Amino acid sequence: MDENPKNFYANAVNIAVSLYDVTFVFRSQSPMVDDTGQIMQNDKGQPLINVSDEFVVRMSPQHAKALASLLMKNVIEYEKQFNLTLPLTPDLEQFWKENLKGNK
Repeated sequence: MDENPKNFYANAVNIAVSLYDVTFVFRSQSPMVDDTGQIMQNDKGQPLINVSDEFVVRMSPQHAKALASLLMKNVIEYEKQFNLTLPLTPDLEQFWKENLKGNK
């Protein structure tokens, strides 16, 4: 194993699923800023986004399910430890509550 593991911060992820694989494309992105410090926008008024890095992870669906379970467990423990509820968009909040099955 690498003695100097690489660190990567991601604030965006895309997921693709097939019968045999789950692929995660993690990205580090931020709004583009002009010389005056203003966020640059496209012709529709949406911010222009700079993707500074990308990291692809592929795994089996079984491994992805185990990862999802471990992530969920650790987020629940984090919220309990710090006595808070992390915000989600309404659709993700509904999914979270429906799939938590009373473990909170």
